[in-house]
Amino acid sequence: METKDGKVRELWGRKFRITKNGLDERDVFSFVGSLINQNNEYASKLEHLDSLIRLAESTVIEADKQAESIKVEAEEKAGEKAKEIIFQAEEQAKAGAERITAEAERSSLDRIAASERLAHDVLQAAEEKAREQAEGIIADTEARAKAQAVKLIAEAGDTTREKVSTAEQQAQDIIKSAEAE
Repeated sequence: METKDGKVRELWGRKFRITKNGLDERDVFSFVGSLINQNNEYASKLEHLDSLIRLAESTVIEADKQAESIKVEAEEKAGEKAKEIIFQAEEQAKAGAERITAEAERSSLDRIAASERLAHDVLQAAEEKAREQAEGIIADTEARAKAQAVKLIAEAGDTTREKVSTAEQQAQDIIKSAEAE
């Protein structure tokens, strides 16, 4: 890179040949061209980084929306399941009570001839037993339904936190990757 007379000047870590009019024009154009290329490359990387940051932000927002949607859906399903279980328990209790009542009535009708009072007492005892069983079944079913609902809500919360955490980690990884470039 030396000229015939050996005059070279180093600027910004680069050597430029000295001519009678100053720095060699080709060396200067080459240096400026490399700076422009380098600037374009950095601008492109910065634009790519901005795009990744926007993507990460939208990913986190979308994850939050999905988490809320999952939570609402889980709460709705838990409520519906609880209602269904309670309804089934009530129907079973009613059917059991009706069956027990019907059996007691038939038994009492068969025994009316022998003793009207005895039949009345049996019927009353059977109805009380049916009510107690129905109340026990309903209370048990409601407790199971509530426990199931609490479990579903907890699982929805865990899933929501996992998805949000994963999305945030992905966003951080994207940002770190972009910054490293």
